[in-house]
Amino acid sequence: MKQGFKKILKPVLVFSLLFILIYIYKHFGISQILTKENIALYLKPYGKLIPIVYLCVFVIAMVFYIPASIFLITIGTILPPFYGSLFGLMGCYISSIILFFIARKFNLKGIEKKFGNKWQTFNQKIQQDGFLYMTLIRATSVFSFSMICYASGITSIKTKDYIKGTIIGVIPQIIIYCYIIPIFLTGSFSLEKILNIILFSITWIILFGVTYLIHEKNKLS
Repeated sequence: MKQGFKKILKPVLVFSLLFILIYIYKHFGISQILTKENIALYLKPYGKLIPIVYLCVFVIAMVFYIPASIFLITIGTILPPFYGSLFGLMGCYISSIILFFIARKFNLKGIEKKFGNKWQTFNQKIQQDGFLYMTLIRATSVFSFSMICYASGITSIKTKDYIKGTIIGVIPQIIIYCYIIPIFLTGSFSLEKILNIILFSITWIILFGVTYLIHEKNKLS
């Protein structure tokens, strides 16, 4: 009886804490404080340590459902496009794995309520082909970054399909938020950067195509 109670108590406490923090974030004006400009002002004094501090802040922010786009645009603006994209990518990968295993470890039931009537579709698609669907929803940003991480953790998706889908799926977001938008914001257009965007996009399409073919071949065998 006590063992069963402990199993129930852990996810309830974790989910309750997340709910309280999300409520505070939404209803006490914290979203107005966490702007691109304010984050940039916070990070700049750290100089060479900016990437390390950024990764820590990014992971913590994702735990509490704060939009990933704010942090991706910020790092893309503060650092040169290549390094901004690199650390944005690292932040997405690290936080996605941490959030996924938090949900899976504590079985955070209740996350599905945030999807509303879209939960059945999400869960069904994940069961049909976790890798393909994970790649597509990451690439198109249909749902928030954190929501996808948590929700995936309570579905039947295989860990390897989740990781592969995330690795490939977040690349388009990185190209847009860490590279394209900062170029527009800073007005630093150049033929080289436009060619880089085209090259990155073509590389992603090829990478996705090759990985998908390998994935389908493995399923058949």
